[in-house]
Amino acid sequence: MYKNKKKFLQIVPWLLSDTYYHKPSSILYSYPKYIHSQKNTVFVGALHGRIHAKALAYIFADLFGDVVSVTIDTDEHEYPTGTGRVTFGNQNSFRNAIIANFHSNSIEKVSKRIQIEPYIDGQSCCSCSEENVPNFCKRT
Repeated sequence: MYKNKKKFLQIVPWLLSDTYYHKPSSILYSYPKYIHSQKNTVFVGALHGRIHAKALAYIFADLFGDVVSVTIDTDEHEYPTGTGRVTFGNQNSFRNAIIANFHSNSIEKVSKRIQIEPYIDGQSCCSCSEENVPNFCKRT
């Protein structure tokens, strides 16, 4: 019978401090809300639910170069939604990430293919110059 079925519940801890990473030596370290309006920011999607901002910063720094800031997007309960933003310290690192477009990553027996797109947020796209593109540009 349905009522006699055992259901398993998985509890995944999430610390609020895992949501943000800011490079301590960055000039923008004191201004986290300002950081993601910069041109060197990418949108990342399809993130594993257990990846935290600091880990993502180290992965992207190793792959593409200087990472200044990472934010993992959260829902109304402050639990990760699987998307985020990474801000690079220079245009070259930013372009390398955009050119890659995807990155496959394995974390604790789970393999994920992370999507990487330019982050727009109400400004014109630095690659195609289209105005009012929501979150990221699909033309690059």
